[in-house]
Amino acid sequence: MTYGPTGESFVPEAPYDDYAHGEIWCDTEKNRKYVSLKKRKVAFPKRPNRTTYARYLFQVDLWKRTQQLIPDELEVDHINDDVSDDRLDNYQLLTKAENARKRDFYRYRNYDITQELLDTVGGLLESGQSRQAVAHVVKESVGFIRFLINEYLPIYRQDAYIERNVDLIRTMLEGGHTQENVADELGVDQATISRLVSKHLDHLQRKSTIARRRDMIKHHLDQGLHYTDIAPLVGCTPLNVWYYIKKFFPECREQWDVDKAAAEAQTEDTMRQTVERALNTHPELSHMQIAKLVGMKQQTFSHYVRKFFPERAPGKRMEALVAKAKNMITNGADKEAILKATGLGRNQVTLMMDPRRRKAPEHVDYHLSRRKCKEYLDGGLSYKDAAAVLNVDPAAVINWTKEYFPEHSPIYRWARRICTDPQVEGVNNVILAAKAIVDMRVNTLDELAKELLLPRRYVHKFYHDAQSYVVS
Repeated sequence: MTYGPTGESFVPEAPYDDYAHGEIWCDTEKNRKYVSLKKRKVAFPKRPNRTTYARYLFQVDLWKRTQQLIPDELEVDHINDDVSDDRLDNYQLLTKAENARKRDFYRYRNYDITQELLDTVGGLLESGQSRQAVAHVVKESVGFIRFLINEYLPIYRQDAYIERNVDLIRTMLEGGHTQENVADELGVDQATISRLVSKHLDHLQRKSTIARRRDMIKHHLDQGLHYTDIAPLVGCTPLNVWYYIKKFFPECREQWDVDKAAAEAQTEDTMRQTVERALNTHPELSHMQIAKLVGMKQQTFSHYVRKFFPERAPGKRMEALVAKAKNMITNGADKEAILKATGLGRNQVTLMMDPRRRKAPEHVDYHLSRRKCKEYLDGGLSYKDAAAVLNVDPAAVINWTKEYFPEHSPIYRWARRICTDPQVEGVNNVILAAKAIVDMRVNTLDELAKELLLPRRYVHKFYHDAQSYVVS
């Protein structure tokens, strides 16, 4: 069987819309089309990524009409048996057994069926021969015998005659076929095969898929494979393999836990030695500079410092450097020597050497100031003027407005002025942003972007473009 692209690609429709795009492929021998769906948008799509073209078209049409999926036990069949005729009114749903019966009829309908042949086949089946044995006697396929039974000898479809094929059923099941495959081969329902297996092949019933998969996993574990490598070999996900290991092979899990703990301990010991060596080699550098030298992220380096050397953690280290700088200032060292010895910032050292430059903080009752701030803003004062009257930083005033009285926050003031300014009547995006701020009571542009379901860059662009329309 060979496949080749037809050159047709398309955007999958619901319920296949969890794939990015699809391609149509053709079986050049049977002239049957298939659909290949690629680049999943989600981790676990609702539908498979390979299906027939007929099933895809029928499923899309069924979804549009009823919002339902085609049951897995049903197949889409071409009514006129022309697989190239993909009109929707040429499709029908059949069970797998019904579709197999229809295929047999289409394949063997032109055979020369004589009464002598029917008598021979019927006599052999009546004498207790299996379908496989009958096919060998008449020198035809098992599918042809199935066709004769379905069309001319329906009495031999009964369970009493199917039971004579127990050896064939056993051979197929032990060969890896499912009960569904066996039912299709014999032209009966899967329930019939299940009854026969329960009655005559109980050992196969007990040795279910779980048991077979368990044995396969055990075999691969004995070879030393990791569970992530075993998953594709047994046809399931790594999580499924891990479930089997926890349930049937807890000793493997315990050993893995021990090995993992030993590996983590070895890794931590290596990291401790690396961090200690770096700190001792470059005591004058900051943690950021040391982390770059040893090829770590600053957060990772600081984490190991706090874990193994808490006395040299960032906060403790800063306290030690400040104490060292104060001691050097007391001993009369100059600024450059202190900067070189401690690595502190120039402004910090300057303030330590001349405390008069630092404004002495005054006691501020922030609860009282916050209440007065609202009164001042209600009276029309600007942030800067209100901050000056209250002797606080203007940033504190702005933060209060965002948290406690958002009607005075900067973005609200901007939005109200936009909504009332006649100069921006034609700027729809700007008005949309401003009205959304007022109506939705959001405090930041990022919150506005979430409310409008728009990208952040669009909302920020609306805001910056609209600033030129605000009356100063």
